[in-house]
Amino acid sequence: MFSTKTAINGLFFSKEAFIQTYINGDIASLTNMLKAQFKSSPEAYDELITKRNQIMAKGLDTLIRKRSVFCAIGSGHLYGTDGVLQLLRQKGFQVRAVKATYTNSTEASKKLVQSWKSYSVTDEENTFRMTFGGKPILLEDDTKKHYLYQELGQGNTFELLIHASADYLDDNRYNFVENEIAQTKEFVLDDGAKGIEGLVLDPIKGYQWKRFIQFGDACYELICYGGNKFMHSDRSLKFFQKFEILTEKE
Repeated sequence: MFSTKTAINGLFFSKEAFIQTYINGDIASLTNMLKAQFKSSPEAYDELITKRNQIMAKGLDTLIRKRSVFCAIGSGHLYGTDGVLQLLRQKGFQVRAVKATYTNSTEASKKLVQSWKSYSVTDEENTFRMTFGGKPILLEDDTKKHYLYQELGQGNTFELLIHASADYLDDNRYNFVENEIAQTKEFVLDDGAKGIEGLVLDPIKGYQWKRFIQFGDACYELICYGGNKFMHSDRSLKFFQKFEILTEKE
């Protein structure tokens, strides 16, 4: 509803000013800002604010008398003789402001929630560390380990396979390059590991982003795929960058 900058009495205020005024609890100034927006069209202010205030106050009066109510109302509807707060007072309700308080205690909760968004796998035997968006499933046989994580909701899939072979990348290079690759790139990491990555068309799962890294007696195969939006984003690169070879046991 608000423009980036609006003039009141020749002065300009920004979107940030609206936000800070709201945080300060200064609903009187917010109302003045809002009225300035409708200065050239008072009938619009009457339709969008004044009449809606009356409807909301009437509805709240009915609901509050029946049960406890939590209601979110735009700040522009609160202040003034025709604001929802004053209209509720006229109906016999006691209305008071509750100031917001902020403490550092929220930091611990915030960090806890953020910790649920990732899960780190460290394997010193196979000298790697990998971070997934959540705890992956581990599938294992004599020739490989397979970590599989699938996001809830979106269904984007992230995989890490560890092949116990010093020649896996060389032995499978031809199949990888010739498997209808849209683009490929070969590289060498700072620790001497060599790799190749690209977009592969799997006959069952469709297009997949893949990265192979050969290091010592193991080849690490990273795979991720999802919907069209995912496949055209940078999330595959971000996933690949979360893989880390441990050159020294930690």
